[in-house]
Amino acid sequence: MEPYMIARILEHESSGYGIKNVQERLQLLFGSEYGINIHSQPGIGTSVIVRIPQYRHIREEDS
Repeated sequence: MEPYMIARILEHESSGYGIKNVQERLQLLFGSEYGINIHSQPGIGTSVIVRIPQYRHIREEDS
């Protein structure tokens, strides 16, 4: 995947809205340091990392 395609996926220029919407929602909820990061090497492969903060639910019985 070429770098310009990655930028299009994460911005408003994309023809689809799924990844862009998830990116926007994650950043609204957790801040700009969180969200989707896409790394690609053309002809080799693409990886997608979704970064969210750790959340630990504490049940009332455990406290």
